[in-house]
Amino acid sequence: MSRIDFVTGNARIYLPEVESLATVPDRVEAVVQHGGAGADASGRGVARILGDLVAYAEHDQVALHRMAWMSDPVIRPLDLDAAAEAEQWATKRPAELLDRFTKAIAETVDLLKDQPDAAWGRAGLFPERRSFRQQVRRSAAYYESELAVLQAAAGN
Repeated sequence: MSRIDFVTGNARIYLPEVESLATVPDRVEAVVQHGGAGADASGRGVARILGDLVAYAEHDQVALHRMAWMSDPVIRPLDLDAAAEAEQWATKRPAELLDRFTKAIAETVDLLKDQPDAAWGRAGLFPERRSFRQQVRRSAAYYESELAVLQAAAGN
């Protein structure tokens, strides 16, 4: 398989990273639908864990969009505790949080699937310098770790 689709210019080599993000909302939904209302070791309940996923996904979507269209953007760090306080995750229904998470991931996947090969090397400052590809991989790793925490909290 060639590295680039010469008709569209899209980079095929990065499709596994895009697909790994695209499947996360369905996996999270399955855990939420079949799980209970437990908490993780730090006391975060299912709603807070879902809220943290929402905050991360929405922040990541903005960061990746800026990295795709700006030269060396400075990305503000994400404060999950501040987001939880402002959004009051514990008061929200899991279905509402799951919808927001799914929407943010869908927007991110839409952005990623059309990026040319050169875009995947672009950098942003988080405050450390990180490439587009590194950020996508970091996001996928974060979602995997939070999914494991959610499974444990939900009793799956």
